[in-house]
Amino acid sequence: MEPTHVRYPQGSSSPYEKSFEKYYSQLDRYSREEIDGWKHALEQICCRSGWSLDMTGSFEAQLVKKVVNDIIKTLDRVPLQVAKYPVGLETVKKDLIQKLHLGSAQTAVRFGIWGIGGIGKTTVAKAAYNEACNDFDAASFVFNVRSTSLTKLQGQILKDLVNYEEELQSVEKGKYLLADRLRGIRALVILDDVDDRVQLDALAGHWLSPGSCLIITSRDRHILNTAHISSVCIHQMSGLEESEGLQLLSWHAFLRPSPIPGYEVLSKRIVQACKGHPLSLEIIGAFLYDKQNDTDIDSWNEILDNFTVNKDIFKTLKISFKGLSAEEREIFLDIACLFIGERTTNPILFWKSMYKNVRIAITNLSMKLLIRIDEKDVFDMHDLVQDMGQMVAEEEQTRQWQAAQSSSSSKNVSNISGLRLYKGDLRSLKMLGTPSLHYLHLEQVHIEDSIDNLPPSLRWLKVDSCSFPKTMHSSILFEEVILAMKNKFTSVVDSLPQLRIMDLTGCRSLQNLPDSIGHLSHLQSLNLSECQKLDCLPNTISNLSQLLYLNLSYCENLLYLPDNIGNLSQLQYLNLTCCRILIELPDSIGKLSQLKELSLSWSEKLESLPKSISNLSKLEMLDMLRCHTAWKSIPYSILILPELCLLGLPTRVMEWRWCKPSLTENQDQTEEWTTPKFREPMTEFRATLAPECRK
Repeated sequence: MEPTHVRYPQGSSSPYEKSFEKYYSQLDRYSREEIDGWKHALEQICCRSGWSLDMTGSFEAQLVKKVVNDIIKTLDRVPLQVAKYPVGLETVKKDLIQKLHLGSAQTAVRFGIWGIGGIGKTTVAKAAYNEACNDFDAASFVFNVRSTSLTKLQGQILKDLVNYEEELQSVEKGKYLLADRLRGIRALVILDDVDDRVQLDALAGHWLSPGSCLIITSRDRHILNTAHISSVCIHQMSGLEESEGLQLLSWHAFLRPSPIPGYEVLSKRIVQACKGHPLSLEIIGAFLYDKQNDTDIDSWNEILDNFTVNKDIFKTLKISFKGLSAEEREIFLDIACLFIGERTTNPILFWKSMYKNVRIAITNLSMKLLIRIDEKDVFDMHDLVQDMGQMVAEEEQTRQWQAAQSSSSSKNVSNISGLRLYKGDLRSLKMLGTPSLHYLHLEQVHIEDSIDNLPPSLRWLKVDSCSFPKTMHSSILFEEVILAMKNKFTSVVDSLPQLRIMDLTGCRSLQNLPDSIGHLSHLQSLNLSECQKLDCLPNTISNLSQLLYLNLSYCENLLYLPDNIGNLSQLQYLNLTCCRILIELPDSIGKLSQLKELSLSWSEKLESLPKSISNLSKLEMLDMLRCHTAWKSIPYSILILPELCLLGLPTRVMEWRWCKPSLTENQDQTEEWTTPKFREPMTEFRATLAPECRK
């Protein structure tokens, strides 16, 4: 069938001609308007882009495959979470959607959303994305452009639009691929929070095909002009109307659309003071949520007094910050300055070594809308709140994140608790010895002097792609992220009694760890991922009695684990993914009584699993994707583990029986068995055998 058959349903070549003649002859049953509506619907359908056999050279099987892939891609577009209380959003969204329809099929169109921070630009953009994304062949929403590397952002666009997953080595390569791979694709691309022309050049070049749409949000109107967006296609965000502002404040402060009796006047005054700024209303409302007794009226009046004295948005947001406990303030500042984009696991371990009520503090910060934890368990916050937190940290000089060259000019280092240095040469090491330093992250830094006497207060050491002088003493030596000189490392380890987290990811030439690693009695997380030359661990690693997390993924030369690894009595997570020449696991692994997750995927040389693995009573996840040989040796007694979920079930599962094979072989076993639970991905699942399961 061709589109013309549908476009002209009463044409001589249309298969619908006789049907419509029949309907028109039965006007006693169908009205002429109803039949004309059917014709119009068919005419509209043929105008929508679809699939043709010409796309695949008349090969129907290939066309079916393309249709299925396109449908799956569309179904994978999960709607973005817009706002808990979308007050005032509908009108703005409709206005933007109308502007989107100003575009044509002959050109790619560009739109801009402009306004101050916290005014709702991202919220409106997400609502527009949800409304329009299915009208395009592919769609990509790129968050936080100003604070993310350009190659990573280019990679996200390529992955979202054409499923390109290779890591980009340069911005220029990314620009070439965007122009080359996106030809002929009608795409919706949204770039959120653009603040620099360099970002436009890397992400918003003229590579979009006709019929595509690019939306840019920015605090700077000049950026939108630079992006060649006409004024008619720029939407300026303004504050909420007073009635809308009162409704938004009430939802957050009272969990209802209007103030409770007795708070009407105070609520209106706060709305007027916030001048319709949504983020301010949300955070102030969340701050006032538990302040609704007669004795709390003073808190409301105090907030109004603060508004009277100053009307700066940052100072408005600081009202909520000042209401935090001391622990909550420290955790908030750590997230704002150091841990945005970080999974929650390590920061929580870090804080627990210093504070008592970490989980409660995180919950309170989340309820007050000062932080967010996304679906991937990663810390995030609104960029305006982050700016406020970083401003506080700069004023207090408690945390620093800067290029290495500028660190030597810092005047006061005595209060620094968290320090991140990146990209450059570090001449002065003065601040590395500050007595209050708890967190140190060095990234692509060349150290021109030795690191001596790291403070004993240090709890988290993270090193990425650094180079240190070869003539160091009493220090760690990293050459292109290489840990060596065991005798030097020993003295540093001995000087870090409080160290909780050691991250040596990507030490590609690290061959072994010194025995002194066992001196880190408080260590809870050890990450050796991508240490590609690491071939073994020292026996002293069993002395790490507090270790919870051990990551050895992509240690492709790891030959074996220590026989006494079972002495890690608190270990909960063991990652051995892609240890390609690891042949066996020690029998003592069955002593890891607290182990919850064991990942062995892509460790293809693994021949068997020890029978003691069935002793891991708390094991929740066992990932054995591509461990075809090891699957044969899994003891069926593993089924007694009550919480076990199996991942990566291989095609050869037919060779392994989930249930006991015969009563005669296991007279001491119960006759009542349950099948294990499974969790995605189960890409190779085919069948299971259960010949003797009676119940």
